[in-house]
Amino acid sequence: MPLSSLILLILHSAQWPTVSPAELKAVDLNAGWVKVAKTEGTTLPNDTELVLAAEVVPIGRFRLTEQGADHATFARAEPTLHAGAGRLRAWFVSPRPSPQLWEKWPPEADFMARIERVGPGMRGVWIDAGATSGIQPGMSWWQRIDGQPVARFDVLSVEADACYCSVARLAADAPIRRHDRVALWPSPGRRRNGTAASAVSYIERSEERTIVWVAGPRGVEVPPEPHVDFFHNAHYVAHGVVESADNLFWYARLIEGGANGGGDRAEQPPSIAVGDSAIIRTRADIAARRFPARVFEISADGALINAGESDELSVGQTGGLYRGGEKIGEVRITRLQRSYAVIQPAETPPEPTATRPASQQPSSGATSAIQPAVLPAIGDVVRFSDPPAPAVHLAEIENVVDGNLFSARALAHVQVTALTPLLVRNFDGGGGVALVLASDGQRICGLVLECSLAAPLRPGAIIVESNPAQPAEQR
Repeated sequence: MPLSSLILLILHSAQWPTVSPAELKAVDLNAGWVKVAKTEGTTLPNDTELVLAAEVVPIGRFRLTEQGADHATFARAEPTLHAGAGRLRAWFVSPRPSPQLWEKWPPEADFMARIERVGPGMRGVWIDAGATSGIQPGMSWWQRIDGQPVARFDVLSVEADACYCSVARLAADAPIRRHDRVALWPSPGRRRNGTAASAVSYIERSEERTIVWVAGPRGVEVPPEPHVDFFHNAHYVAHGVVESADNLFWYARLIEGGANGGGDRAEQPPSIAVGDSAIIRTRADIAARRFPARVFEISADGALINAGESDELSVGQTGGLYRGGEKIGEVRITRLQRSYAVIQPAETPPEPTATRPASQQPSSGATSAIQPAVLPAIGDVVRFSDPPAPAVHLAEIENVVDGNLFSARALAHVQVTALTPLLVRNFDGGGGVALVLASDGQRICGLVLECSLAAPLRPGAIIVESNPAQPAEQR
């Protein structure tokens, strides 16, 4: 095969990237159209959009209207407001993200799609994401209403831009409608690093105990009787131990305690509620020692933490004791059960005298004393590996254009790599995945992928350099 034919074949068969620079040929903002160059012999997907900016100030999104042999024209019906100056720049944007983005997709961010069609009896649905976006048979989606899981959609077959799913109802009377949004479950970032999240579907209370029904994710590797941490509006509430499961739910016995933050704090933690987040401790979490074990009870033998033999801990093992995010001491496991362990302060050896100033050297004949240990308190956290570095706030979004384009003010002197997925946190708790298009060191221009937006993007949202291997709840 001639080399020119091989190159043309590659151009036709390769996936279009999510975002790529475009070469401008002509612009008429008053008329609302832009003409750009494209490689001769290639065809842009019909749903391709063009993002236009003046240096680092976004102007708007334009839709593909016409393609020639070496050019494409994009237009928009809405007026274009552009009062800035500077060189115009453009980027092709595909509304269907490339699977390559999943390699750095933030664990906390969703990947969302819409129901295209609902089958008879609501037993099956078509969802508008397929192989082009990395969807494969065996994956699942889920739908939540006001936080409550209402349905799970298991992928049975996949086409290029759609997939067909069976429906598992998690709430009897919840509607399943065309155009409803659903989220990939687990999300791309959690699937990559082996973490898992769910939510509370129902709470079964009795005088003896409380059983929490947690929507059961598929394909998540967990130990027998896995631990689940519950969060209400990002605040830790309680933990549970899964005692049984079926095709729809995991049934976790709720363990009260451990939600007051440690030390002498007296805040009353919120009660667990339907829709609260449930973070599942997976085998990957255990293997990496990245899970936080929380003190939930104090006994005569020591403090109890919600980790044990099933978490591959052992008697004599030591860990760091943290309170309010700060390390305050060391603890040692003295007793071990399947799901829990008893810890006591570990003796801290005295500081070597050679490192002390002369004024603090012990007198002749004096013996060095063991350093006083800090006693664990309910709400403290024990870690058996070094805690991950906190996420870095990179920029604050100041202006939003066309729903998902933004200009932002840089908050840190950090080099931001273009087109690297970054986490966006809204002040109301929502978020998304941002791609930086351009930066001048002080300002940033970019877009938030629509498939990641669970709520509208607003000024004040923060762009964060998230740890791709560590979700926020494990920090």
